[in-house]
Amino acid sequence: MSGQDSKRKRQPSSLSTDSNMISISQEDLDSLIKEAVNAASNVIIARMTVLLNEKCKEIEDRTNGELMDMKTKYENLVKENETLKGMNATNETNIKTNSSRSNQGIILANDCEQYTRRWSVRVYGIAELDDEDCTKLVVDVFKNNLGLSLNATHIEAAHRVGKTRVLEDGKVIPKAIICRFCDRRDRDRVMTNRKKLKGKKIAIADDLTTLNYKLLNRVKNHTKFQDSWAWNGRVFGKLVSGKIYKISLFQDFDALK
Repeated sequence: MSGQDSKRKRQPSSLSTDSNMISISQEDLDSLIKEAVNAASNVIIARMTVLLNEKCKEIEDRTNGELMDMKTKYENLVKENETLKGMNATNETNIKTNSSRSNQGIILANDCEQYTRRWSVRVYGIAELDDEDCTKLVVDVFKNNLGLSLNATHIEAAHRVGKTRVLEDGKVIPKAIICRFCDRRDRDRVMTNRKKLKGKKIAIADDLTTLNYKLLNRVKNHTKFQDSWAWNGRVFGKLVSGKIYKISLFQDFDALK
């Protein structure tokens, strides 16, 4: 590099104002620019800080308001839930009371219906015949199988009930015969002597109501019982332990020990 070029490079910048020349070095110019940039940055940062704080305050206020609303709603829901719990407890009590009353009504009606059947028995296993006389058929069973001196005058009515069933092997199960006696004592004599039919195709049982018949089947099919039977319209069950219970319509089997 020539000496002339070196001298030219070291010459300061020059600005002309009117007839006067103002000289500013590159270092001073850089310093002025840096100060201007810093000042502008500080102003922008200050303004952005103010705006950001304002926005944060706005968000905080809105959030606090929403939280207060949620808290109020939550407290209202808690109160409503407590009220509903109280109402539910009252309703459960009412339901249990009404259910108990309903069960008592059902038991009473069933007992009344069963009492009207106190004069009747059901005879199973008598073959069906054309133009049959059901009264004669049951009287023959009472005489020939039970050894009782009964005749048609002791029978108020006798007729078939239910349906004839045919098993898979083709065996026909005839419909049962309901027999109603004029005197309940004659009916009791038949029930007392029915044990003589053990081992035969004919069987005699209480004329149970629909509910009592279903109850007897429940006991019969429950694993807790080893035996079950009906006597005078009442259902009995013998537990595996050997204890015997009279079973009511709404009996809790699990409570029996």
